[in-house]
Amino acid sequence: NDLQSESAVVGNFPQVLLMHRFGTKAQQERFLEAMITGEERVAFGLTEPRHGSDATWLETTAVRDGSDWVISGDKRFNTGLHNATTDLVFARTSGKPGEALGITAFLVPTDAPGFEVPFMWWTLNMPTDHAEARLRNVRVPSDAVLGAEGEGLLVAQAFVHENRIRQ
Repeated sequence: NDLQSESAVVGNFPQVLLMHRFGTKAQQERFLEAMITGEERVAFGLTEPRHGSDATWLETTAVRDGSDWVISGDKRFNTGLHNATTDLVFARTSGKPGEALGITAFLVPTDAPGFEVPFMWWTLNMPTDHAEARLRNVRVPSDAVLGAEGEGLLVAQAFVHENRIRQ
């Protein structure tokens, strides 16, 4: 148990629950056991600098490029990124700012070109520092989508509901 990890405090492992509920069979085979053993550590990137936790106003975008997605944007207070191998990043893929539909969840390797963590925010009331993350033309394959395309807000809300138990 990593005491820097919020999920370690309560042990509800919300990312594991998200993978179980929303992951494809291939994603589950790759991530579930590895997340439980600590081989894979998945962070959570929803909050943005200019919009706080209002997930419907995301400025982070993802656009298709062939069979890949290209993601660009900034995340603030990115939970668990201090030791993550993958970041669950939420980006607008369609629709207009403020709309619930059109947000998609992506499993982004933290060592992907264009993914960087310029600094960590220290937060007194949380058991982990929270990363400021920058994504500049980060390319992920189409199988990096967690849940249904355009329905990532459901994934985000499932995490928040599970993680609030700890808070």
